[in-house]
Amino acid sequence: VITGDVVKDLMKATKASRDIKRQQIDARHRWFFDKIADYCQLAPDVVEDQILDSDFTLFENFFKENGSRVLLVFQMPENADGKEKKGSQKLIVTSGEDIRLVGSCIYFFRISNEKELIDKFMDRDVYFGTIEAPDGDLLTAVRTMLDSLVIPSLLKNTDWGKLSNNGSNAIVSNFITGLEDFSKLLESAKANLSETFISSVKLNMPDDLPIQGLTTPQQYQNTAGNFDLVTQLEGIVASWCKQIEQVLAQSEQMRKEADDTGPNSELVYWKERMASFNALLDQIKSQPCKTTIGILFAAKSKIIKHWKTLDARITDAANEAKDNVKYLYTLMKFCKPLKRCSPVEMLDCIPGLINAIRMINSISRYYNTSERMTSLFVKVTNQMVSACKNYILKDVSKVWELPRDQALQRIEDCLHLNTEYQACFRRTKEKRKKYRLRLCVDTTA
Repeated sequence: VITGDVVKDLMKATKASRDIKRQQIDARHRWFFDKIADYCQLAPDVVEDQILDSDFTLFENFFKENGSRVLLVFQMPENADGKEKKGSQKLIVTSGEDIRLVGSCIYFFRISNEKELIDKFMDRDVYFGTIEAPDGDLLTAVRTMLDSLVIPSLLKNTDWGKLSNNGSNAIVSNFITGLEDFSKLLESAKANLSETFISSVKLNMPDDLPIQGLTTPQQYQNTAGNFDLVTQLEGIVASWCKQIEQVLAQSEQMRKEADDTGPNSELVYWKERMASFNALLDQIKSQPCKTTIGILFAAKSKIIKHWKTLDARITDAANEAKDNVKYLYTLMKFCKPLKRCSPVEMLDCIPGLINAIRMINSISRYYNTSERMTSLFVKVTNQMVSACKNYILKDVSKVWELPRDQALQRIEDCLHLNTEYQACFRRTKEKRKKYRLRLCVDTTA
């Protein structure tokens, strides 16, 4: 029971702590309070009162030389669990590591922290923005900000400083493409965290089964004589088998893809498969699952044979997805220039791209089939065709709006890219054929 005296002592300690923090406030803190007040539509003194309850060392760490480059301020409901989003709001200064965002985030960051922040240069040295996550869905909030604000702004930007002067369009294009890929990655991560995905790969296990603490073969053997328990466990494993079969069947279905699908979709597909199979494998390796299978194995249950078959299939499918993701990641750095570079700039990328695909075909354990290679080349070609279309129609809506000479030159650039692309493919294919023939001769000799 907290007595009135204890409450008074706590209030005195809180007031003393706030007074100490208030004495530390300088022009740099005031700058922060003004920015936060503008966004939250609060008076600066209200902002100050609320922030005094936060950890002030975060400010000092942000101000100092070689300190933190990021400072976050959350505006959240009083009950930070997010269940009740109406009512009074509170401001919290945080590093973002110990508090889940449910509400608004005002982020401040420094491009360089080589020098201590000075109040008169705050507008120059500190950048800030906001992220809205009223439901705590930070992945969607960041993706929305990228798709609706950051990426469109960068696409319309024409002044890239030194990059504009030396014609380094490839660097700018790769940067924007990287942001777009990251946005798609957030979308994929969101899908993998959805309730639909989790329910599809969750192996349900009743909590009231008397198998907790059973970990040794002898314990499994002793429990295997319980007929009712064994029957119940067989029913559970049978439901697991149906779930696993369904996941495997869905993964083996023919994919429906648009005609202009690029290589990035291939990476996203295999990452989603890897997430599904790894989620199942983690549960299969868990102790409750091991105990269940151990008891049924000791009881010589007929369902064990079917379980082992599915276990092997899931393990192989997970290894395949992991292997394919690894090699496709190495390929993506060669595919990035295909998205926004001009056909002339792409010419230098073609040999490296073809060689990367050749290496995948030579080394990959799963991706070296004719079907997979054909599908990958189709997606790479689709990306190049889309880039050529954008190149021809750059700054115009119809090709005949271009001056004749300029239109012909752009079309010629695209045709030259196609010629070099096919020639590089044939050269690589011929080299591979000669290598195989030489290897065969050496082996027979």
